[in-house]
Amino acid sequence: MKDTINENVVYLSIGTEKKLFNALGKAEANYYSKKVFNGLKNIFSLAGWDKENINNKFWNPLGEIIKPGDYVLIKPNWVSHENKSGNDLDCLVTNAHVIKNIIDFVIRATPARIVIGDAPVQGCDIRALFKKAGYEVLVEYYDNKNYPYIEWKDFRTKSSVKDNRISDSFLYNATDSILFNLGEESLLEPISKDYKNFRVTMYDPALMTEVHRPGKHLYSIARDAIEANVIINLPKLKTHKKAGISAAI
Repeated sequence: MKDTINENVVYLSIGTEKKLFNALGKAEANYYSKKVFNGLKNIFSLAGWDKENINNKFWNPLGEIIKPGDYVLIKPNWVSHENKSGNDLDCLVTNAHVIKNIIDFVIRATPARIVIGDAPVQGCDIRALFKKAGYEVLVEYYDNKNYPYIEWKDFRTKSSVKDNRISDSFLYNATDSILFNLGEESLLEPISKDYKNFRVTMYDPALMTEVHRPGKHLYSIARDAIEANVIINLPKLKTHKKAGISAAI
């Protein structure tokens, strides 16, 4: 897998309307999906991807990075099934219309396999998230299109939700993850003398000390991310209580 991003250039298309997928009727859904399509078209046009075909049915902008038969991972931002403020999920997750249009552009490039996946926080009820954010509609849409090479995955190996219910049907098998020990090469190494203070939301601090300590830093990475020929990151721009803003995570 090669890095195709020019870090010196950012292409920007601004839209002012936001609607979650499942809250719309078919006509409205098509309207807002078209808005997103036009935004992506502007971005690909600025990048000059397949510009000779931009106004015909053969236009395949992602063919610039995806070869026929490739394995493509689309990585949205799923985070959680609930907004603690009581508002909708628009500020938390990648909009369903964005995911749909990217999937459609990827299909044009004729890959052999497409996986859409992310690892939400441990307390996320993935089924509730799919229902609220409109991803259920997308799953059904592509199932009806009979695309056997499209998969939806939760990259967590464990989850915990209220009332001790476990949403495990989407969950990753532990053998589908690859464990890397970066040792002294980890960026945590310079501060690892305080390893007993390391914390990650909803993870056992005792387990944290077993995998991160001086000279030992274990990272479990989804096998799909390692084996994919192309990874398309679809982050959600939002505020962050520690970093201030999360841009591309």
